[in-house]
Amino acid sequence: MLKKTMVMFMSAVVMLCLVACSSASVEETTTISEEASEDDSIIEFDDTILFDEGTVTVELINFYAEDVNWTTGSQNEKHVTFKVTNNADHEIRLDEKDFYINDEICYVCGKSDTIDLAPGKSGTYIYIIAYDTAPEHTALETLDELYYLEGTFTGTNLYDDSKNSKFEIEFSIQEAIGNDVSQDNIEESQNMLALNEKSETEKYGLTLVSVSYDNIIDEDNFSRPFARSESYESAEDGMTYMLLSFEYENLDTNDVELSHIDITVTYEDKYTYTTSENFDAWITEDIGNGLFRRYSNALGYEHYVLDLSPLQSRKYITALPVAETIGEDETPNLTIIFSYEGCESVYGIEE
Repeated sequence: MLKKTMVMFMSAVVMLCLVACSSASVEETTTISEEASEDDSIIEFDDTILFDEGTVTVELINFYAEDVNWTTGSQNEKHVTFKVTNNADHEIRLDEKDFYINDEICYVCGKSDTIDLAPGKSGTYIYIIAYDTAPEHTALETLDELYYLEGTFTGTNLYDDSKNSKFEIEFSIQEAIGNDVSQDNIEESQNMLALNEKSETEKYGLTLVSVSYDNIIDEDNFSRPFARSESYESAEDGMTYMLLSFEYENLDTNDVELSHIDITVTYEDKYTYTTSENFDAWITEDIGNGLFRRYSNALGYEHYVLDLSPLQSRKYITALPVAETIGEDETPNLTIIFSYEGCESVYGIEE
């Protein structure tokens, strides 16, 4: 009797532990989801149908970003989630075929089970979408690139008499959303500033004056102190320095450190370069007449403090390594975004 009581007691303890673990798991999942929504690492959709013909309905659920650890290292992978519904009176199976972004074939990795649905059933399926840079793949730069995802699923009608038949499903996210994406692009283009147009925010006033390129930064185009202490910096093979000359007025009530201003350059709406992610990006103060003083690594490893007091205005040059192809393009399509403490200035350059 005592042995039986002990067994029942231990079973109850195990059940309580399982319930506690289950509750913790649900709570942790909810927390992660909420954090993803807050930091813009997820874009959700309502009633966005990608395909709805005959036996199958495919609906777009969300895009989200998540760090994934591969054997070759970690990447911030971009995911797309589909909901698939079997409207037929028989089982169906779907397999991804070819996915494209801007006519470029994508690397696709399914994180869910094979799409194999019984009649009247639905399921959600997640895919990692990346650049196909064989032998390895490269993560997409932003979630927004997934707006241009299109592709094909191959389907199989699975009948009881084994006389199966094949079909294909083609989808385009941009077409499914309709004019929304195009209208967003139009509005964004209309809000872009041109060279020498001033942007004013609650934190600063900023004017992008010029964009040029050079394979070396030294005292002739950058900083005399830089030249004395470091000799010069040469761009890596296949890269060049994009030199962004701008005027900055501090409208904040506190001093601003110019190395903390993040600059993001996007070429052809696809290739992105950011000062905050590049150890080889630099900023210097332009004092006029071809002279420069003080410089700092754009990641904040400062050689000189580039601070600016309230209501002061000065000129600066940022040197950002970019692909040499961009410097050689006579009519580059560039989007240049200056960001500081939640404020942004967006310039569009089509030379």
